[in-house]
Amino acid sequence: MEWFPGSIPQAIQTAKQNNGLFVVYVQGKNEDTEKMADVWEDKNVISTCKSNKCTVIKIQGDSEEGKFFGEIYPILFLPSTYFIGLNGVPLEVTGGHVEADTFVQNITTAQQKLQEQISKHNPAASSSAVSESVTMGSSSSAAAKSADKPPLQDRVEMAKAKMEQKRIEKLQKEKEETKLREDERRKLGKDVHKLKQYQEDRQRKELEEEIRKDREENKKMREKIKEQIARDREEKAQMYKRKKDEQDIDAEEKKKAKLQAKQEAAAMDNARRSENARLQIRLPDGSSISNMFNSSDTLEAVHQFITATTGHQMSLSTTFPKRSFTDEDRAETLMSLGLAPTAVIIAVNHKSRSSAPYGGGGGAVSEGGIVSMLLAPFLMIWNFIYSLIFGGSESTPPAGQGSTRQQRAEPQQQRPGS
Repeated sequence: MEWFPGSIPQAIQTAKQNNGLFVVYVQGKNEDTEKMADVWEDKNVISTCKSNKCTVIKIQGDSEEGKFFGEIYPILFLPSTYFIGLNGVPLEVTGGHVEADTFVQNITTAQQKLQEQISKHNPAASSSAVSESVTMGSSSSAAAKSADKPPLQDRVEMAKAKMEQKRIEKLQKEKEETKLREDERRKLGKDVHKLKQYQEDRQRKELEEEIRKDREENKKMREKIKEQIARDREEKAQMYKRKKDEQDIDAEEKKKAKLQAKQEAAAMDNARRSENARLQIRLPDGSSISNMFNSSDTLEAVHQFITATTGHQMSLSTTFPKRSFTDEDRAETLMSLGLAPTAVIIAVNHKSRSSAPYGGGGGAVSEGGIVSMLLAPFLMIWNFIYSLIFGGSESTPPAGQGSTRQQRAEPQQQRPGS
């Protein structure tokens, strides 16, 4: 098939000049389009189009020309074939795939309708031809009947009149054709303007849609950035709070450790500076004896002093801090046991500790031990203050002096009740 190489307006002008069909084939991208391609290449179809002077143009359905053509002639199927006659009126329309014989019949039918349009469009020419033939026939018959011929001058005038009539008819026909071409040109200009306006509107809509999408994307991006900044700030605030809490805890722990170390150092320093250990020993009968020992003496020396003073073996303990000394502690120094520079020791008979749960004569001793335990913290504080004020110059008294101090303490305790 010889397809028209130009545009649709050029194809329309060519079809008008040839007084033939203007055929528009709108193809798609489906199976029917592939089948119709074989139909267009059929020999009968090609010969029928050539014999009828058809101007055949092929356009793509989704192209700009196809969309513009679809606005004027609705496209219901792809592929579709439009057989257009005078004044742009479709004479035949085929949709989808048709067989070659049927397609040839459609071309023939459209050509017949075109001839009918042409005959209706030029009635004056056909009537003038008929009248001319009738006039000529009547004149010839009249001439045959008449024996005399008209003069030469009359025949010249008649010929001039006929020529003038033909000239007028020709001018009228050219005027009508010019008007028709002008109408077609205006219509084509309107169609081109409409197509251009359609393209501009579509480009404007596409540009507006693109701008709208860009704005939405920018808005979403800004919101994401704001959310990320808020999350970063929250994480930094939490991290700062966590670090501050950790620093506060570390500072508090360091402060406590420093204070404890300072207290321990002060205690150790006091213990180192104190070469003597002033001990107040609470006896089971409620009395007490005091003696000054060297801080390097062992607990065994205290046991020996108590045994020499009371004549009994005693078990030793402290109430502040609460601790009972064992036989293994006898080899420890008073400094290592925390009994320097001053301390209060509770002395309990071995016999009293073992017999106290059963009652009997040990009741007074147990009662005195309880009193000693209650007074021990206060006595320890008193001894500590006393040692700080008066120093540790007191010498170790003999057993007799210890008993004398005890006897002096008893009248002082009885004086408030007397």
